[in-house]
Amino acid sequence: MALFSSHSAANKQIIELPVKTETVRTRIAVYTLIGENTMGYRMYWYIESCTREAFVYVGMTAAAAAACAAAMVAEYTKIGQFPVVTADGSVTFVDKSIVVADIRAVHVGGKMYQVEVNVNEPTYSLEPMFVLPPVPPA
Repeated sequence: MALFSSHSAANKQIIELPVKTETVRTRIAVYTLIGENTMGYRMYWYIESCTREAFVYVGMTAAAAAACAAAMVAEYTKIGQFPVVTADGSVTFVDKSIVVADIRAVHVGGKMYQVEVNVNEPTYSLEPMFVLPPVPPA
């Protein structure tokens, strides 16, 4: 049997179908401006959810596995939005480039390699726990 010289649907095996996990909510306190010239703590919900998927490309040569692993890193490098609390207590987002998958090229035996891909794509948000009344102008 000849080894594959590239990755494609022909040598892809699904290990875990896409699964949306339950939302994880964590209560956090942030030291921020709560009134004019007044600092204090505001409570927020830090919310994280994760989409998981796992698959493997099997039966490849070493060169094909290296090219496949590089292609998977490129495909699963995404721009994630991370919540940030500003000085006035409002929530904004910062974009960061992250790799959302664990990718491994593995020697199986002889001249055969496979590339294992475990995707864990997170999304994050930050919500005020209590809605505060607006600060009146001075």
